[in-house]
Amino acid sequence: MNYFSLRVVLDYNYSLGDLQPYFDGLENGVAIATRCPTCKRTCFPPRLICERDGSKTSWYQLDGTGTIVALTEQASGEMFALVKMDGADNRVLARVETAGLKEDDRVEIMVRQSSSEHPANLIGFKTIGNGSD
Repeated sequence: MNYFSLRVVLDYNYSLGDLQPYFDGLENGVAIATRCPTCKRTCFPPRLICERDGSKTSWYQLDGTGTIVALTEQASGEMFALVKMDGADNRVLARVETAGLKEDDRVEIMVRQSSSEHPANLIGFKTIGNGSD
């Protein structure tokens, strides 16, 4: 059986849909979360429906700061942090742009320059001090 090379290129336009406020916030360095009107659970990244009681959530702006819960480094040297955002009940995983960070360091959201076309890659964190300050 003979084989031949075939290259397929597909272009898609994705709608950000109901998450548009979150991604607009990321583009501007603003942490836009969601809050449940019933249980008051606040999530960043946002959840359109509350995980606890199924209520439709509403948009809520955080101040953009948080504390590193855990760090990991890829073989490429890129650092990722699990961050507990001030005012949010869940955690967010994102790249960190400051070398030498450790658990309990304070960080703030920043807009990353990303070669990726996916808007989720815009989120990053930079240091604003450490947990012992």
